[in-house]
Amino acid sequence: MNEPSQSPLAHNLPWRKKLCFAAFVVLSVACLTECALWAVGVRPLLADQDPFVGFSAQAPLFVPADNDTSQMVTAQNKLPWFNAQSFPSHKADGTYRIFTLGGSTTFGRPYDDRTSFSGWLRELLPAVDSRHDWEVINAGGISYASHRVVRVMAELTQYEPDLFIVYCGHNEHLEERTYRKIQELPPVIRELKAWLGHSRSYAVLHRLLRRDSDNLPISGGTEKELAPEVKTRLDNGIGPAAFSRDDKLSEDLTTHYKFNLKQMVQIANAAGATIIFVTPASNLSDCEPFKSQHVADVAAHDIASWEQHRDAAVRARDGADLITATAEIDDAARIAPRHAHTRYLQGQIHLASGDIDGARRAFVAASTEDVCPLRATGAIIDALKSVASDAETQVVDAVAVIDLASPNGIPGKSLFLDHVHPTIEGHRLIAEAILGAMLETRVVRRSDHMEEIWSDVAARVEAKVDRKMQGEALRNLSKVLGWAGKTDESNRLALQAESLLGGDVETEYLAGNALLEQNRVTEAITKFEAVLHSEPTHTMALNSLGTAQLKLGQFDAALRSFEQVIKLQPDFAPAHNNLGMLHQQTGDLAAAQVHYQQAIELNPKYANAFNNLGVLYRKQEQWQAAIAAFQRALETNDQFAEAQFNWGLTLQLQGDVEGALAHYETSLRIDRNYAPAHTYLGIVQEARGQWQAAAASYRKALEIPGAPIEAPLRMSFLLAACPDATVRNGNVALSLAQQCVRATGGKDGDAVSAVALAHAERGEFDRAIKIQQRAVELSPPPSRALQVQRLQSLQARRPWRIPSAGR
Repeated sequence: MNEPSQSPLAHNLPWRKKLCFAAFVVLSVACLTECALWAVGVRPLLADQDPFVGFSAQAPLFVPADNDTSQMVTAQNKLPWFNAQSFPSHKADGTYRIFTLGGSTTFGRPYDDRTSFSGWLRELLPAVDSRHDWEVINAGGISYASHRVVRVMAELTQYEPDLFIVYCGHNEHLEERTYRKIQELPPVIRELKAWLGHSRSYAVLHRLLRRDSDNLPISGGTEKELAPEVKTRLDNGIGPAAFSRDDKLSEDLTTHYKFNLKQMVQIANAAGATIIFVTPASNLSDCEPFKSQHVADVAAHDIASWEQHRDAAVRARDGADLITATAEIDDAARIAPRHAHTRYLQGQIHLASGDIDGARRAFVAASTEDVCPLRATGAIIDALKSVASDAETQVVDAVAVIDLASPNGIPGKSLFLDHVHPTIEGHRLIAEAILGAMLETRVVRRSDHMEEIWSDVAARVEAKVDRKMQGEALRNLSKVLGWAGKTDESNRLALQAESLLGGDVETEYLAGNALLEQNRVTEAITKFEAVLHSEPTHTMALNSLGTAQLKLGQFDAALRSFEQVIKLQPDFAPAHNNLGMLHQQTGDLAAAQVHYQQAIELNPKYANAFNNLGVLYRKQEQWQAAIAAFQRALETNDQFAEAQFNWGLTLQLQGDVEGALAHYETSLRIDRNYAPAHTYLGIVQEARGQWQAAAASYRKALEIPGAPIEAPLRMSFLLAACPDATVRNGNVALSLAQQCVRATGGKDGDAVSAVALAHAERGEFDRAIKIQQRAVELSPPPSRALQVQRLQSLQARRPWRIPSAGR
């Protein structure tokens, strides 16, 4: 067969021309594709979002306005993090242009620019000094730390700045952990990917290959009731669980912060602008640390001693014995000087005792030792002052200003809405201090009518806080507190926000979750359905709706909700975790295992899914597999109290009481309000005949909302049938037992038996016998023999007693 002949042209065409021709074809196809995608309305990725969240120069903060290219406006893809601002691209004569930079405090959170210190300055400056046309442009970005602030400042130099005001330092640790993967990308790769973000073709490929996973919610559940996950993380960020003590990292971040501040000085000088640094202030007295950890070399016996002193301090404080409370908490702090919550409690007790200096030292130590450092540390503030001193630039000491205006000189809720965000009055004080610095350098000329000006400006700023703005502020605060694990306060604010913003999808979703956590399930479903009526593809609301339906035992409806979530977002790991719990509750353990493993495959650091998988293995008596799963959960989150508890329960079910006890105690060191650990600690103590200790453990569990039913049930048995007469109390036993019967619908043999034993302790044997006969009927064969023994004791007119240890 003859070979096909080649065209002489093709054969003789030089390779350079071939290359050019190929490039022409490729570029033509690319251009035609871009035009076609433009025609059907596809937008470039960078038009709507900034996947590099400020780490790439390809996504500027300000862009020319669509309808007026002489005006610069905040880019659409930056609005999730920045206020909408606008200013002329070319500064007019007589204009003094100020850019304020930093994180969410500069932004004005939880409100916005209008009540920020930038907003106050915008109103103040023209009223104080009319010589200039003052422009104050707020370039503060939510969660921005110094590294990204440098990039923003570099961009702003092209807009003829006169003054940069920089307030940053709270986010250094948060940004490092949240955006570590982006920062680790080689700059060339990061910029190339960002450049491709201008292409519509890349946008199509990106959306086909990657779907946003949104946020990983929190929570798990006990074996009795596995709580499906509903909450989102704050602004796609990470939570306190991701933080652990790392002194070297803190030192490195402080060094990097100092380097970034020096860069800012250089950028300002090169642009012919002045720079003012503002020290970042924070809430000391009314903000618990986000996370505490003991240092690695604290011995177990020292931890036990620390715990005794701390608990004694709390009891003494609650009993108004402040002298004892002070002595005990000081002893606890000497044992664990770097345990943030201990230092915070020390501050509270010293403050209540009137020792203001001691209280301040303890509160500062609590902030410094916070393992999740979302407040600027003393080292950060010292670094700022050092750079400013070396560069001979002005520093406005907002820390000192806020201290001076705070009760007892210790900043708290009077001037802060949360850990770092000032009240409107707090922003006014910062603006006043900045104005003072500008007056000092004669940039601003003092007016003879300052008091009148302040009064007028305050009225204008405060008038901007309408119902909508207040509701949005409460919603933002709710998200911050929820992210920090302060659930009760977060839920309260979410419901307040919803009352002000009724109809707002995000707020209704948060309110629905708040109602769900308060066990107001029917009301929560109404909220989620309202969200889905407005946004049928709201995956988080669908996931939460499934959670609520599961709580009501509406298994088919919950299954449809979770499956719809996965249809919309196949890589949404929490929905798989929730489906695992649904199948576990309905008895399909094989399907449950599949979904837990899918959740883990999607997120290999999904501590809750590992924990739930461990519970599943335990139900099947696969003890080693269960323990391995709990170990994996704790490797991901070493402060996971529930996983510690579940590990302990697994050991207890195998007869390893000592091992179980150690895990229950560790669980309680992590979370003193974890009721299941108190309950099962009591069960261990009861088995050892430690009656008073068991009663104390059950009592602690009962003080905690949402305690498992075992707590009132075991307490009732103990009060009705304890061999130690000093523990018994038939009346309280009866009340607790009746509570258990109501909770189980009168169908649980143990709960009914508890009522019978309580009546017997009160001497009401005829009634007790009748009720115990019902308990025998309700009990399955494995426990029926015990119920018969109790009945026989009552028929002999003898109150039944718990067997003593060793019998």
